[in-house]
Amino acid sequence: MNSPTRLTTAVSAQARWTYFAVLAFAAFMLVGAITKGNTRGTAVFAVFLLLLLSGALSVRFTATEITATGLGCRRGPLLDGATWAEITDIAVVDGRVRHVRVITLESEFKLRVPMHGDPDFDAKVEQIRAAWRAAREASVPQPLTRAERGD
Repeated sequence: MNSPTRLTTAVSAQARWTYFAVLAFAAFMLVGAITKGNTRGTAVFAVFLLLLLSGALSVRFTATEITATGLGCRRGPLLDGATWAEITDIAVVDGRVRHVRVITLESEFKLRVPMHGDPDFDAKVEQIRAAWRAAREASVPQPLTRAERGD
């Protein structure tokens, strides 16, 4: 693997409608706060809007990076990751929210991509596992041939 592969997630149609509904509700709150002169309502709206934007931005700037040396998970400015040699398992957790958990020799972390609701979830998991298997196979020493041994 020469160049890193960057996996991102597309926001599903359901998530877009959810964002739209939340934004419409926030706009309704803002109109109510302005027309009634309610400053506390405006403050609540501002906090709500910040939470909404942070959630939308966290999905937008989230990626899983597959490189020749390992696997990384970027969440905004934060980066979790491990080398292929450190990874002991890559598991899909089917709980309330389906996600991928990477178990390493010393810790574990959750990948942000693929995420629950991603239409290409299974294909992205298989791409990650294939890169992990290929790296593990490449690191296993191969027996010497007769020509290399000098027989």
